[in-house]
Amino acid sequence: MRKHYIVGTAGHIDHGKTTLSTALTGINTDRLKEERERNISIELGFAPFTLPNGDQVSLIDVPGHEKFIRHMVAGVVGIDLVLLIIAADEGIMPQTKEHLQILELLGIEHGIIVLTKKDLVDEDFIELVKEDIKEILRGTILKNAPILAVSSTTHEGIDELKLLIQEMLSQIPERTSTGFFRMPIDRVFTLKGIGTVVTGTVYSGTIEVGQELEIQPSNHKVRVRSLQVHSQSVDKAFAGQRVAINLTGIEVEDLQRGDSVVTPGQWEPSQRVDVELHLLNEIDFALKQNSEVKIHIGTTEVMGTVLFYDRKEALPGETVYCQIKLEEPIISSRKERFIIRRPSPSTTIGGGSIIDPNAKKHKYRQETIDLLKQKSKGTLDELILQQLQSSSQVFLTIQELSTLLILPKNEIEVGLSKLTKQLQIIEFQSGSQDPFYAARTQLEKIEKQIVSTLETYHKTYPLRLGYPKAEFMKQFMEKLKPKMAQNVFDYWGEKRLLMVKEEFVALPTFKPQLPPTLQEKANQLEQKLIEQGFTPDSWDDLTKEVKLNEKEKNELYNFLLNQGKILKLTDKMIIHQQTFEKLKAIIIDFLRKEQQITIQQAKELLNVSRKYLVPLMELLDQEKVTVLRQGQNYRELRK
Repeated sequence: MRKHYIVGTAGHIDHGKTTLSTALTGINTDRLKEERERNISIELGFAPFTLPNGDQVSLIDVPGHEKFIRHMVAGVVGIDLVLLIIAADEGIMPQTKEHLQILELLGIEHGIIVLTKKDLVDEDFIELVKEDIKEILRGTILKNAPILAVSSTTHEGIDELKLLIQEMLSQIPERTSTGFFRMPIDRVFTLKGIGTVVTGTVYSGTIEVGQELEIQPSNHKVRVRSLQVHSQSVDKAFAGQRVAINLTGIEVEDLQRGDSVVTPGQWEPSQRVDVELHLLNEIDFALKQNSEVKIHIGTTEVMGTVLFYDRKEALPGETVYCQIKLEEPIISSRKERFIIRRPSPSTTIGGGSIIDPNAKKHKYRQETIDLLKQKSKGTLDELILQQLQSSSQVFLTIQELSTLLILPKNEIEVGLSKLTKQLQIIEFQSGSQDPFYAARTQLEKIEKQIVSTLETYHKTYPLRLGYPKAEFMKQFMEKLKPKMAQNVFDYWGEKRLLMVKEEFVALPTFKPQLPPTLQEKANQLEQKLIEQGFTPDSWDDLTKEVKLNEKEKNELYNFLLNQGKILKLTDKMIIHQQTFEKLKAIIIDFLRKEQQITIQQAKELLNVSRKYLVPLMELLDQEKVTVLRQGQNYRELRK
């Protein structure tokens, strides 16, 4: 399968970038009439060409005029190889240096120095220029880049340049097509008979004709009508390719440069990004806390405010971890490179990479910096583990991790499998549903809180069966579905961390016990209830004689109820368990002989008024001793 690469050009104005592009591709990348008239590339120009080995290259002709830096950033981001163009008759110029700085900030490691206009100078002069270039490039990202002199006019050295490009690209890993689809838009236009068209470089994933996508950050649903890669219609396009997409479901007026075409539901616009930021040595000022900057990322340009968490300012040449709060939401991804510029006067300040594209507010403290450092250096496994350790939710599904990390589920699954084998995370199965996960350290931390919470609760309420299950789940299992929560309860039960009894959660060694001061009063109340038989006093009247305060009265009532010592007849009326057993024996004995019993028969049998009789008989129904035959007005033994 042929490989696809992006090669960009950068350099000073009038140093021959567009002419070189034409010599390499046979296409004039000056698209706009204004560009042709002024002989200057205002917008990005794109042209394809094929290397001798058949690999395909998208060549980006980037404008060189200083005031069009934003276009240069959009063109350079995502390229595999850069051609830094320097005119042999002029050498390195101011904008050449600025473009070199931006290449470094964007992390473009692979490059070729192309000396154009070779036909205008002699060989001795070219050698002098090469020595000057090597001296200036010393210590930069392109210090080891090969230098090749060519003439775009006579085509001398062009074939040699193609071979050199091929050799260098063969050493660069091919851009992966995994991940969710994302293409930052750099052009929007309409064609008669076709409709809305957007173009850009596919940053990740693949795209197919007929696919449902969305535009972010506007969250507009669209569908792919057709695709072109360099004027050739295709059914599918891959990461690294220059693509034109004919969209349905949206008008040109609803699109703009800087929007992104993405996989639905996987990319969340954000107005906060955590970043690793490097400031250029050449700036002559410190970047202060809350400074306004203009951030260039992909095809997006937006104002933002720099927020430090361990300092009040950053000095020239420093690399810092911080956050940029944006005026408008953007779409970005982890490790994506960006540039920041001073709004006025307009100069490049620095750049770096995204640590978290959907950042939250942080506190001003060293722990925040430690967290950002960990996230910035992490492998896939480490990113997953860090997400599980730092999330406000202890338990996360694969889909939730996929959304938070903006990574496909199959990649997340590979990382989770490794972490599970390493015992760094715990996997919870959930029947037919997808499994969910928790970091071991986070789980152990929560388990300590659970033990502490239950100990305190048992000490405060020694008569209760335990912590109410619903409240427990809200505190420690937020957003877990019932089946998922039950799996976690089972896990903790096997660990002897806790036990669940009915609707209560308790420590496994806990048993509700009456303190000595209440035990005597409880005995008195029970004895009195037994003596009262089928006509007991209300709980309020019963407790008056033993002098209980309101809290003691309520706690003792629930304790005796939960222990099965008493049974509830009505909201105010109770019966002792021994009395109920006596009632049950009388009714069962009668029914075995007579088969049926009416209310009137029960009244004569028990010698009680309807005030007590009705709730007594209903209690027998509730306890599944008898069953009331509707419309027949009699009860039978439940079979």
